[in-house]
Amino acid sequence: MDLKNIKSIEDVMSLLDQMGIQEIFQYRLHLDTETDRGCALMTAAFLEEQLKGLLEKTLVHDSEVFKDLFSGTGGLATFSSKINLCYLMGLIAPSVQRDLHLIRKIRNEFAHSMQIIDFNHSSIASRCRELQHNVFQDELAPRKAFNRVAFGIAGLLNGAKTMAEKLEMHKDINFGSEEFQKGLKPVAEIMKFYSDFKQQQESEQ
Repeated sequence: MDLKNIKSIEDVMSLLDQMGIQEIFQYRLHLDTETDRGCALMTAAFLEEQLKGLLEKTLVHDSEVFKDLFSGTGGLATFSSKINLCYLMGLIAPSVQRDLHLIRKIRNEFAHSMQIIDFNHSSIASRCRELQHNVFQDELAPRKAFNRVAFGIAGLLNGAKTMAEKLEMHKDINFGSEEFQKGLKPVAEIMKFYSDFKQQQESEQ
């Protein structure tokens, strides 16, 4: 990576785009102008979208079914469900799942509170201290810890998306094919044997 040719912010953005991480850096830059509430809500929305993108790249391609599941009242429309599905599919580590749920809970506390609260609010600050993905392992104020962890997880999700392999759709079975009927023959013989045996048992009673 030759940084000597970087002369402007446009050059920086071009380099980040080549690396596939421009979107993540733009998200991070926008956080600095947000209120604490806006920061929490924007972060959760961004990470949820990253999870959705990871799942879309991994799951079998069927845009209609995907849309039904991931929007409105679909079974995977919530942040929580996307976190857990990525975890169960082995796309994210247990510690990432844990931090994402902490971020989700922090988001919810900001979203549902009628009071003016910030990252120094006791319960929010406590959750920020529980976050694990602080790569430098230094002591930070709650909001800075929250942002650093979220930025790190965004990078991990981007990397997972880059390496994700798409699942192949199973082909429908042709019940009339010679191969299927040949494979079915032993099962049919066992079923006939069982039926004949059962009838014999009943006739002897």
